[in-house]
Amino acid sequence: ENTFTVIASSEVTPLEVSKPLLSSVGEEQYKYFQIRVTKPKCVLLISITPLTDGDPDLFVSFGEDVRPALELGNVDFYSSSFKGEQLEISNEDIAPRTSMEGVWTIGVYGFANCTFTITAAYETEKVMPLISGLPTDFDLSAGKVQYFRWYNYYSDNFSIIISEEEGHVITRINLYEEDFLTKLPSENSSTWSSETLTDRTILKLSQEKDDTKQFCVDCSYLIAISAKTSARGFIIISIPGEPIYLQDGRALRYTVEKDNYELFEYMTWESSPRIDINMIVYYGQPEIYVSLNPNVSKDNYNWTLIPHIGEKLVNLRIEGPDTSANKSNNNSNSSVDPFSGFEPTITTYYIAVYGKKASSYLIMSTLEDVEILLSEGELTYGFINPGDYQTYIFYCSVDFPTSFQRLKFYLNVYNDRFTNYSNLTDAEIKQQPKTDIYFDNLKTGIDKQYEKAPVLRDQTTYKDLHGMVRSQQIIQVKENEGLYIVNVTNPHTHPINFSIIANRLDTFAIPLGTSLMSRVGVGEVEMYELYVNQSGILAVQATPCFGAVRFAVATTLEKLVNREFEMEVRSPKTHGGVSYGTVGVTQGMIYIGVQGIEGVVDDKDDPTREALYKFEANLLPNDTLPANDYFSPGDNGAIKIQQSDVDNTTKKLEFEWRSVEPAVKNSEGVDGSLTFTVRYSLVVTKDPVLQTSFGFCSYMPVEFSNFTKRDSFVYEYSEVSDAKISDKEPKTMKHSTILQKGSTYFIGVYAMVKGFQNGVQTWETPLVYQTEQVSLNVQTPPNQNIVTGLMVVCAIGFVGILLGVCWLLFRYRYLKRELRYQVMTTDVSNLEEPQIDTRKGKGPTVAAISD
Repeated sequence: ENTFTVIASSEVTPLEVSKPLLSSVGEEQYKYFQIRVTKPKCVLLISITPLTDGDPDLFVSFGEDVRPALELGNVDFYSSSFKGEQLEISNEDIAPRTSMEGVWTIGVYGFANCTFTITAAYETEKVMPLISGLPTDFDLSAGKVQYFRWYNYYSDNFSIIISEEEGHVITRINLYEEDFLTKLPSENSSTWSSETLTDRTILKLSQEKDDTKQFCVDCSYLIAISAKTSARGFIIISIPGEPIYLQDGRALRYTVEKDNYELFEYMTWESSPRIDINMIVYYGQPEIYVSLNPNVSKDNYNWTLIPHIGEKLVNLRIEGPDTSANKSNNNSNSSVDPFSGFEPTITTYYIAVYGKKASSYLIMSTLEDVEILLSEGELTYGFINPGDYQTYIFYCSVDFPTSFQRLKFYLNVYNDRFTNYSNLTDAEIKQQPKTDIYFDNLKTGIDKQYEKAPVLRDQTTYKDLHGMVRSQQIIQVKENEGLYIVNVTNPHTHPINFSIIANRLDTFAIPLGTSLMSRVGVGEVEMYELYVNQSGILAVQATPCFGAVRFAVATTLEKLVNREFEMEVRSPKTHGGVSYGTVGVTQGMIYIGVQGIEGVVDDKDDPTREALYKFEANLLPNDTLPANDYFSPGDNGAIKIQQSDVDNTTKKLEFEWRSVEPAVKNSEGVDGSLTFTVRYSLVVTKDPVLQTSFGFCSYMPVEFSNFTKRDSFVYEYSEVSDAKISDKEPKTMKHSTILQKGSTYFIGVYAMVKGFQNGVQTWETPLVYQTEQVSLNVQTPPNQNIVTGLMVVCAIGFVGILLGVCWLLFRYRYLKRELRYQVMTTDVSNLEEPQIDTRKGKGPTVAAISD
């Protein structure tokens, strides 16, 4: 039977092969265990999974009398990474000994008080046992498989939860049989597979649904987890009505049905802890109730948090076990803590997630100042009070072959209920948390490397300061094998509510309706994983800040890779470059690949050509148009510009455009529950690339401007107004400004249309007016000295010309007199020659003269 025993002894505790054991270790102390190996040749696999903070390390030596300790120098094998530990020992590792047979002593060292599970098993049997509600780690290299077994005693339905913290895995399941080694799940032999289920990370099996697949009770299930690349995470078996243990600083994604509860337990050794229980809502309306009583419910709780409709990131802060907000009338803690018998300092918090509607969510509990483990491509919530900080860690398992492979950290800062309470100014709303990134190669001695990671790129864009996402930041560093430590500090006088994602070239798992800015190289592909909870119309939008992207939609990762698309958008659908499309979907996972097709190089040290874009997807009711089709720019997007001189160096420019107008007739296909606002932004720049980046994303790439020697000048005017589908006549929008002459300006108008449901923003889409180019020439007044000089030169030239004409006239007359004299002389000396009569109309005549 897969049960575990609670041990409180400070002496050596015996372990049974393949039987998990729950234990604890004190701060800066060792806890020892022993396992007797009966096989001369085998692989011994030892696994530790922490349930509380403490990050235990694993030390192993051969021998019954030895007590391995780093300080004593008597350690044969050890594992010291972060969070969970796994250690394999085989015959090849024990030379000059040749046999594994004998007693092995295991020491667990706690950097802080820590509760954990420990399991020792033969890898030749290839199977690790699972206990419902307890997480068990897996760590896979490329192409490897790890096997687990779970015995279903009585439940007619259960879930297998796969929490991926790095890479992607495939889960396959078979029923256990006597000769189980021949029935291990594989690509060619599996009863259930995550590749064919609607949710690849939460596999729900039930008697009712899976009867044709031989679902059974009082039997075992074999579970195989495989990966094509390096992968790391943990697996949990969840049974309805039984709690799941939350690990400190490790997020868990799960679901809850309408009017049902999902139960969790969180343990801590702190006597007066400050605990954050935060949640990311993917869909639905989950509610959080917390108690010191195991019988927690919406009627019996010490603390509660009910998200507002449309709120996607929430945090419940608990200040010690004796303080409570929203206390109920029934706070008794008369039940016995199951751990109080051996560790009286452990406090257990009982958490109930109630589904007001069917919901999907990511939940995490963590102590203040505890390092939080980032799962690749997955949102992690953060809330920092003034002067506080939060540390995040992300492990990269292997180096990628390209020298320019980058690790990206994405930070979104949100407006929420705390922002409203603080009454922040626009300047305060623009304030960002301070982020420092360090790299540890996890080596020792002279090979040890711990340094601040050089930042390759750091870009921040600002959206609507009073919308849901007020700013988005991307920080890129070079990727190496090792641990990245991200310190996020709040140096301001108001709290900051944010999310953080770590990603290489992997899949983003984000809620529907969440905007995310990202960068993708030309030819590279980024993937988004979305869970759709019901059938409808999926509207996908990719807005370029610079460069251009295209995207495709598929129902599985395999189909996406094989180009079996449900929809493909290869080019922008508006003259402004916004790519969008719609496709009908049913409940389940949807995968979207975004590929860069145009980009720029904005770093001399990194020649990667990239596109910067913003991604968003929303689920619409059937027979509903996408938001991009509700409105269009007034007057076909024309912008009228009039110029007038202010002085010799400046001009006044008057701009006029028409407000957005309905693009549908009689509200056909429009969700009637929506209201709309439009934020108009008039943007003037001296560069067309910067015009697009600032107009779409309020982003001025200063590094790009410096690298390419582009002028980073920008002028922006914004105005917000309501919009209605019933509006028949667009309004005339006007603005004027004064600009310097001597430059060419690019002028654009961007209308950000936002849809609201019950006062909560549900989507937004940009409309782009025509971009105009205006050259303001300089008319410089003439220089008086130059004019005088020109007049003198002209006068001298004129006098010279007169003198020349007079001289030519004199010469002409002189030559004419000389010519006439010579002719007369000739006539006198040659009388016998014919003479020419000069009378008009007469030809020459000849006279005969005789004596």
